Amino acid sequence: MAIRSLAILAIGLAASTAAVAQTAPLPSPVSSPWSGGYVGVTVGGAFGSRNVGYVGNDEAIIRRLTAVTSFAGSQPIPRHGLSVSGATGGLVAGYDWRSGNIVAGLVADLNITSLAGRGSGTSVLRAPSFTHTATAQQRIGWWTTLRGRFGIVASERALFYATAGIALAEVRNSSSYRFDGPGGTVSGGLPGGSYNCTAPGIPCFTGSQSGVKFGFAAGIGTEISLDAQWSVSVEYLYVRLAHSTATAAAVTVVAPGDPPSTYRASFGATDFHTGRIGLIRRF
Repeated sequence: MAIRSLAILAIGLAASTAAVAQTAPLPSPVSSPWSGGYVGVTVGGAFGSRNVGYVGNDEAIIRRLTAVTSFAGSQPIPRHGLSVSGATGGLVAGYDWRSGNIVAGLVADLNITSLAGRGSGTSVLRAPSFTHTATAQQRIGWWTTLRGRFGIVASERALFYATAGIALAEVRNSSSYRFDGPGGTVSGGLPGGSYNCTAPGIPCFTGSQSGVKFGFAAGIGTEISLDAQWSVSVEYLYVRLAHSTATAAAVTVVAPGDPPSTYRASFGATDFHTGRIGLIRRF
């Protein structure tokens, strides 16, 4: 629904601005506004969703996460959804070449964003009242693309284009695990690792991981010339980056000297949709 709404909004904006371009005359005869270099600023929103799963790295936590325990009615921690959303804004620069009504060019952008979200999965730890929960969080700090774009000049005031290229982004993941009570102790210890969860509702596993992920970006857009130097743009872009994870370790262990148990939260591919408007200065 969100993707459809964003697409409808982009198409509506493009149609309305194109209609204005067809009816409003240029202030004065100028050379082609769709060739040469340009710089600009953009602002908009972004959103995405993904599924998170959990895999133990040692036998003790594997048994807990997969419900291989002596507890009656114990259930494994389920995969769950995680939705991210936020604002985005940045700088753009590029260069276009025009031949007739065909425009080809290169464009690069650098953006900061508040794109972030969290999700959790809860299941029965011990029937009827004990449960346990794993939580995952993700945040995108910045993202950048380098793309080609290919367009058609609908009029001297309107350019419609498609674009695709490479993308990079800083991805920050974190995860935690807790048992939800009532009061008691949940622990496990085997040669590969141990953990000791003694406070209901307080995470007894935590961890985070961040890094730059590589992927691709593709989308469509329109640019409307205001005069020989200034134009406005409306653009939809889909960004898909490589898989990302986070490793969480036990905060406390059963006995001093035990290696802490660890598990890995798998976030899958990091992808998101963006809708942006821009103000462009050509030179």
